[in-house]
Amino acid sequence: MDEVSASPFIERTDFVTIPTRDVGRAKAFYNGILELPSKSECPDEFETGNLTLSVIADFERAARLNPTYGPLVEKDLKRARRIVRRK
Repeated sequence: MDEVSASPFIERTDFVTIPTRDVGRAKAFYNGILELPSKSECPDEFETGNLTLSVIADFERAARLNPTYGPLVEKDLKRARRIVRRK
C-alpha cells in the first residue's frame, strides 16, 4: 500500500458531488471565479486535473446523504482568497 491510499482497494478519489441551492451561481463560481473548465458532455461537472466536481441541485437531500464535503486544497490560500475577492 502506498502513502497516498489508506486502503488496499481504493487508488484515488475521482468524482465528488457538491450540493447547492443555486446551480447557476455555483457554475459561475467554479467556472468563472475558480476558472475550472466544465466538461462538454456535462456542463454541471468541472475538472480540477485529477478530480471531477459535480454540482447538484438537491442540497437538502445531498446533505442528508453525505453531511461532509471534501475541501478544495490550494497551495497559497491567502493568494487564492485575494484573487477570488477581486472577482
